Amino acid sequence: MLTQYIEELPTLERSPHILIVVNDVINSKSANEVIGQLRSHAIYGPSTLAATIRHSTLLMAKQGFVGFAVEQGLPNTTNVRQRLAAVADEIATKVGLQS
Repeated sequence: MLTQYIEELPTLERSPHILIVVNDVINSKSANEVIGQLRSHAIYGPSTLAATIRHSTLLMAKQGFVGFAVEQGLPNTTNVRQRLAAVADEIATKVGLQS
């Protein structure tokens, strides 16, 4: 696994704090079960963020478009922006940038 590889790198003075972001998830029973299994895992559960980034076409790359879709004021923009902010805030808290 990636975490084992990182921990065994001889050139690192100390291992980085691993955070797992659940990204591009379609809201379904099976997806929620997988996320639940990940969060209850003895090793990876504590590293898995509570906030998730759900699937949204606003976050998909579109040919010929440069920029951020959430800035276009399209439907669901507020929800996507709030989810991204929740993930960013949780990461900032976990790495000590905010309390």
